[in-house]
Amino acid sequence: MLSLGADGVEITHEALLYAWPRLRQWIDADRAGLRGRQRLVEAADAWEKADRDPALLYRGAQLELALDWLDIRRGERVESEDHGMHGTHRTHGTHRVHRAEGAHGGRGNHQGRQDRQGRGEQEDLREKGRSGARDRSNDRKQNRDGANGGAPGGQPPAATPERRFLDASVAHQQAEAAAARRRTRRLRRLVSALSALSLLTGAATAFALFQRSAALAERDVSAAQVAVDHAERLRQADPSQAMKLSLAAYRLVRTPATRGALLASSGSVFSTPAGGHRWSVNRLAFTARPGRTSGDELLVSAGDEGTVHTTDVRDPARPLRTAVITEPQPGTRSAVTPDGRLLATGGDDATVRVRDLRSGHALLLTLPTGTPVTALALSPDGRGLAAGGKDGSVRTWRLDGARTRPAARADRGHTAPVTALAYRPDGAVLASASDDCTVRLWRTAPGGGAPRPAAVLEGHRAQVRTVAFSPDGKLLASGSFDRTVRLTPVADPGDPSWGRELTGHQGLVNSVAFRGDGRQLASAADDQTTRLWDVPSGRAVLTLPQPNPVRSVAYGNGGRTLATGDDEGRRLLWHLPPPVLLGPPGGAPAVHTVPGGRLLAATGGDGSVPLWRTAAGGPGGETPVAVLRGYTGAVTGLDSDASGRLLATGGDDGTVCLWDLRDPRRPARLARIDRHRNMVYAVALGADGRLLVTAGEDRRARVWDVSDPRRPVLLSTLTRHTDRINGVALGGPGDRTLVTAGGDYQARVWDLRDPRRPVLRATLPHPNQVNRVALAPGGRFLATTNDDRRVRLWDLARIGGGAPAPVTRPVAVLVGHREAAREVAFSPDGGTLVTTGDDRTAQLWSLADIRRPVVLTALPGHTGPVTGAAFSPDGRTLVTAGTEGTVRFWSHDTAAVVRRICALDGPGFDRAEWAEHFPGQRYRRSCP
Repeated sequence: MLSLGADGVEITHEALLYAWPRLRQWIDADRAGLRGRQRLVEAADAWEKADRDPALLYRGAQLELALDWLDIRRGERVESEDHGMHGTHRTHGTHRVHRAEGAHGGRGNHQGRQDRQGRGEQEDLREKGRSGARDRSNDRKQNRDGANGGAPGGQPPAATPERRFLDASVAHQQAEAAAARRRTRRLRRLVSALSALSLLTGAATAFALFQRSAALAERDVSAAQVAVDHAERLRQADPSQAMKLSLAAYRLVRTPATRGALLASSGSVFSTPAGGHRWSVNRLAFTARPGRTSGDELLVSAGDEGTVHTTDVRDPARPLRTAVITEPQPGTRSAVTPDGRLLATGGDDATVRVRDLRSGHALLLTLPTGTPVTALALSPDGRGLAAGGKDGSVRTWRLDGARTRPAARADRGHTAPVTALAYRPDGAVLASASDDCTVRLWRTAPGGGAPRPAAVLEGHRAQVRTVAFSPDGKLLASGSFDRTVRLTPVADPGDPSWGRELTGHQGLVNSVAFRGDGRQLASAADDQTTRLWDVPSGRAVLTLPQPNPVRSVAYGNGGRTLATGDDEGRRLLWHLPPPVLLGPPGGAPAVHTVPGGRLLAATGGDGSVPLWRTAAGGPGGETPVAVLRGYTGAVTGLDSDASGRLLATGGDDGTVCLWDLRDPRRPARLARIDRHRNMVYAVALGADGRLLVTAGEDRRARVWDVSDPRRPVLLSTLTRHTDRINGVALGGPGDRTLVTAGGDYQARVWDLRDPRRPVLRATLPHPNQVNRVALAPGGRFLATTNDDRRVRLWDLARIGGGAPAPVTRPVAVLVGHREAAREVAFSPDGGTLVTTGDDRTAQLWSLADIRRPVVLTALPGHTGPVTGAAFSPDGRTLVTAGTEGTVRFWSHDTAAVVRRICALDGPGFDRAEWAEHFPGQRYRRSCP
């Protein structure tokens, strides 16, 4: 049954298993362990045969099961040793009992309990070992290292293949675990690095996008500023191009500078190009369109290259050229009848051609002159034709349908080439101008005979280049190379009186034309300007700058369009009326917008105060309403109450007048105040119309009760100023603040809650005399102008309620004027400030941050110091007045300016123009 070997006892017959129950029980109790042992032996054997291939080692759960079995075996061995017992070890293929140091005795119940106790303790050890893979592996290594070489209790000996296989598996698994942990750590570090890199990349991308946006925005701002600067330079040479450029810059980016440039454009007259000639445009005329017997919607122009263009200008913003007539010789001169029926042309070929414009420009007549034609004129009825020659002659024809009477040459003509001809509207008088510096008047013969000399005008000092009769025939305008225009009364052509001379041009005057109502005259000159003159007064109303010398000019469309032609062949259509009024002449004018009735009042040096009713659609449609008179000198100040029913005016004769404007067409003077001993420079009415403050040269400011404007009552007199008082300002509704500005370098703030006892609250020192003051809406901020060219803003909230003390620090100082600053006014919303100066400009300032005002633009156009400025009650219009006697209008509404430019210019810049002015910028349409 048993055989004794060198190191153990082997079972040689299975009968022993049945004969020895205890042995049978042991085997049955460890059957799973035996199978695991068997698989372990097989795996170890295969591993040894495969040269210990790591791929054959135990891993994972398989290794865990083998190690668990090994731990159980070791636990049983330890328990046996504690009780002096020897364990058994089962081998593959046979059952082997190892020799032990002590005898092997039977085990009873006590031993079974000990075995179960030992297994429970071993289970506790295993549970603790599972708390950490590293501690468990170390414990197992210590357990294996602590086993003796015989490994009693069923453990594989340290030197056996099984033991080597398990050790290699454990070591390999530990190495893989360590590698996995290293990979995990590397992966975590990589993920962390990638996450950080992703965050950095995102941040860098966001920053780059921000930087790109900032760079693009900065590029846009820079490009817009360049355009604004260019527009400012163009405004005095090509205002229409400046308007288009300002709008394009505003569309590109909206900054204070682009907004200011757009607002500055509102004071210019826009012109539309009407095509052009290749050479100089020597003649322009408006006539009726084909199919009409009256009107002035067809523009006829002649060019020195020998062509005549006809252009339909019913819509002056979109002129349409209808025909081009080519003459055989250059130097073409032309004339057209007012009804648009006949066109006469002539030139260097000494021939006059008469065409019918109503029948396809058919040639009706060819008339030889014997000398190059230098001037042409057709009588208003189309029956008379006159031609001036290079030899100084004047020839006339009587046109009677297809028949023409032979030319009649005027005797005793000019001694130099004839430069211009003009018929009086009734056709009875012909005027001729010549290079002999004279203008001659001729009486025409009704039957077509030779014209008879009536008078010779010799006032010009150089060649006379142009003549034109007024619509009523009573005035003759002539322009000369002596840079003057003369207006000569010719009601009696045989005895003309000495005319008025209009000066201002800095170049040769080439052309003149009357407006249809005869109240305005246009003159074109080599100084690259066209000037508009007020005929009754002889004063210049407006100057239209152009890029080239201007050769010809004409009014059309009922005076709403002015056409000009220059020596480069360009024709322009100017859209009238201009945003300019002619105010009273002389003095230091002021303007005031009267609330409620859309009234405008202006002062001047002639003692009058004209009133206009402003147009509802904006500047350009003002109509005179009335003129206030009663002063013997200049009117220097004016103001109204909030209702617009009461107006106060002050003059340099020392008087103040109160006017009732309830019916603006029939204003009535209510009272006259003459308590000042010298000139009155400033007046201010309270918003409720109950208080009036007057001040002037006598260093006094007087406070009046005008609750009954027919009987003003003096309440108090302020005597703190030591020099004249130049300006006063009263607070708005509910605000009893009064500010006075003096020539003693002081502005003083007063409390008028008790107007009989005004209280001085503060003194505001200045380095020079204070000219004007204005309180912002709400009454907190004050603006003062000064002869030191600066404008100062003061915060009245800093003034305490105690004894008066000087406030030495303004919240802001505005530096912009090059000469003394004069008038100042806040817009109704307090967001914009306008200042004027002796430098001939008004300046607009943005008060979005009142402590850091930003200049929007300088408003040019006045030819003298600008002394008056006022916003309209709705804040949409600004009005300025200059000492040259003009009142100019500016829009304070950017949307309105955009609408106006787009209505006149259509889409604005095309892509080529945009690329020229904004290279590298994405194209943007200026208008929808």
